[in-house]
Amino acid sequence: MIEGIYVSTAGALVQDAKHSVTANNVANVSTPGYKKQQLVFETRLAEAQARNRSLPGTLPLTSAGGNWIAESVTDFSQGTLNSTANPLDLAIQGEGFFTVSDGKQKYYTRDGSFTLDSQGRLTTGDGKFLVLDDQGKAIVINGDEVKINKDGMIVTRVGGQEVQSGRLALVTFKELQEKTPGLSKIVRPVGNVNFSYSGKNIVPAAGEVRQGFIEQSTVNIVEEMAAMIAGFRAFEANMQAVRAQDSALQRAVEQVGRATPK
Repeated sequence: MIEGIYVSTAGALVQDAKHSVTANNVANVSTPGYKKQQLVFETRLAEAQARNRSLPGTLPLTSAGGNWIAESVTDFSQGTLNSTANPLDLAIQGEGFFTVSDGKQKYYTRDGSFTLDSQGRLTTGDGKFLVLDDQGKAIVINGDEVKINKDGMIVTRVGGQEVQSGRLALVTFKELQEKTPGLSKIVRPVGNVNFSYSGKNIVPAAGEVRQGFIEQSTVNIVEEMAAMIAGFRAFEANMQAVRAQDSALQRAVEQVGRATPK
């Protein structure tokens, strides 16, 4: 009976974690470049062992069952591109990430809602990260009529002459291209729209830059709200099971040792 409480509690904890992920997805339904997050579960360990299935090394092998969080994965599918007519709004059609930096570390993002700081440097919309060129340097834009072609080359007009201001560092990762197992441990979300990369296989991306467009979030609000309701019901079902088993256990303890009437 105690094992039953353990299993039901594990299920409730999984649903609580799933609710947090779903709530974050809903909160970012309008965030440009946001990629939906999902949890992957390992279910009923005893059955998995009986079927000789591989189990994550961090999971206890003595449990008789229950749900466990195996990993959190990112949906890297293409989001819808919306036109903004802003020359500093950029989107990627196809694979790839923009490269940005906080001055200490490089990050990778699909959010191309860029702007210029007081020094003419191209930055992310919040101004916290500099956008880097294919040489790893901050992009400085001077002049008028900013034009950015599909390859990421930035051209402006200065004194009637066209001047190149650098090329965007459009990259991707070999592990992502090959859907390498354990990808979620190599490409990790940092904040809502940035990703860190711990591998060594950064490669040029085949995607194309679209100037004057923004990629929308990959979150489907209807699906997320349905998942939130289903998760809440599953959480309540697990907690009801815990309460029922606890009540039964309490009655059993109270009756153990009670003298049997003659």
